Amino acid sequence: MKKLSKILSVGLSLVMCASLVAPSFAASFGELQGAIDTGESVYKEDGTTYKIEASKNEETGAVNVKLHEEVKYESGDPGTITISNGNDVTLDLNGNDIDAQYKPGASVIAIDGGSKLTLADSTAEWVEDEDGNETYVSGAITGGFSQNGDSSGGGGVTNYGTLIMTGGSIAENKSNYYAGGVYNKGTVIMEDGVIADNECGDCGGGVRNYGTFTMNGGAIADNTSGYYGHGGGVYNEGAFTMTDGTIAGNSAGNGGGLCNEAGRFTMEGGSIEDNTAVGVGGGVRDVSGIFIMTGGTISDNKAEGMGDEIEFASTVKIILPEDSAWDSDNYSDRMDGVMHVYSGEELNSGGNRHFDLKHHEHTFTTTKEPTCTEPGEKSSSGCICGQTVTEEIPALGHDWGEWEVTKEPSPGVEGEETRVCARDHSHIETRPIPAKPVTNPDPEKPDPTKPDPDNHDPARPNPGNMELIPLWR
Repeated sequence: MKKLSKILSVGLSLVMCASLVAPSFAASFGELQGAIDTGESVYKEDGTTYKIEASKNEETGAVNVKLHEEVKYESGDPGTITISNGNDVTLDLNGNDIDAQYKPGASVIAIDGGSKLTLADSTAEWVEDEDGNETYVSGAITGGFSQNGDSSGGGGVTNYGTLIMTGGSIAENKSNYYAGGVYNKGTVIMEDGVIADNECGDCGGGVRNYGTFTMNGGAIADNTSGYYGHGGGVYNEGAFTMTDGTIAGNSAGNGGGLCNEAGRFTMEGGSIEDNTAVGVGGGVRDVSGIFIMTGGTISDNKAEGMGDEIEFASTVKIILPEDSAWDSDNYSDRMDGVMHVYSGEELNSGGNRHFDLKHHEHTFTTTKEPTCTEPGEKSSSGCICGQTVTEEIPALGHDWGEWEVTKEPSPGVEGEETRVCARDHSHIETRPIPAKPVTNPDPEKPDPTKPDPDNHDPARPNPGNMELIPLWR
């Protein structure tokens, strides 16, 4: 977790001072657009020193661009740098700004559907002071000014394709209506870098998201929405997943850090801290969305109205880890609707707040029937948490009937008995019945199966019963 100071103040001041000394060194928007479209470098007047270094992969068509000096908008330039026609562009700011100088109209950079921009800065670094505060020093996309709502998108970046942010900053941009920093209707993956010090008159000082936004690191910090605006840091009507990073130091009329308006916000890690609201929801305001929290922290936020940390204005769905405790005194001061908290711990409602503590209410449908020997499967639907859960149904085991004799035993020969499973008549179990003993049918006669006690052959007459015949006749 990063404790942030005033983001970008150092990085921007250094770059801006350099541009005042030698403004003629700046590259133009037109030159940068040409390098992006063709993959060809732009040189200074000496023909050997880069303004913009560029290359193109002939197999994939991907373009790599690295700035060697600041890029500034000039009269006659295209008003917006565009990534289009399915292009895949990696842009390394290399410590330099792309400055639109608040030319009224549209975003600094626009990414069309099917196109991709990876924003990086090979010189960026987090600098920590003696108090443990960190400042991010990098180049920035800055000076954007969006005036006309959806038609012109956000002040810094408008994305309908894919934006991957591994470094650099989107800072000090403005919008009258839509996002000051990033307006997203595509896919954004934020690994590092910052979106900071942007302003919006309405909703989404830092980010306004209608698409998919995954935040794995970096910071959305020190952004501002208007007095009656929502979501100083993030305004979400799409799917926003936060696994790490921080949303900090932002301010708005309502929802200083985050306003979740009919979207799905999943917090798995990171922090939402030190945000403020003039009205309600210093950290988070959830209007009619799904807020799922399985990790991370929400702390040290402040609302002048109600709900310092989290404020909910309608039915809300929250899932907490099984070992988490939910303390309503810390997390909300007002409930206009019903909050459904899914947790292994008991909820301390307290005061006159209205909570509805529930556990998961899954309705299961069998998708695979179990058998005697094979497990089955069932899936859930209808739980307010919105999740689908699949569970195994244990194998039923055999339901054996009574043993029945199928072959009677006889003397010296085994018999047989079987039983049948009531659930599946094809399942049959067989076991032997011991043979009956063999007996002598006439006890007056010698038993032919036993040896003669006098050791005579039973087939020959007994010598003791033979008639004596005189030999002298």
